[in-house]
Amino acid sequence: MDSLRALGDFFGVGARYFLDDETTAAVDARIRNIREETERADAGDELADVLEDKDVRAVAFRLRGLSANALRGIKSIVEGARQAEGLPKVEGHKPRRHGRSQ
Repeated sequence: MDSLRALGDFFGVGARYFLDDETTAAVDARIRNIREETERADAGDELADVLEDKDVRAVAFRLRGLSANALRGIKSIVEGARQAEGLPKVEGHKPRRHGRSQ
């Protein structure tokens, strides 16, 4: 039991985490939620930084209303331009719906 307490202290969980499946599931779910919240906050900060550039905002506003096919073509052009400029690939973010109509 002392070893489980020591492990729990080290990992920031109670000893029950190692003994009780329900506790393990609850802690794991909370850890997942914290990670997701952190990723959303980081993505929001990144987006805010990007949108500070008036030229980026101008392009972004002009994209609204274009078809999915047109957007894929523009994305391909932008990726080619980034590659030509020696910029790193941008990893895609999962889109989030905000509950408001778009």
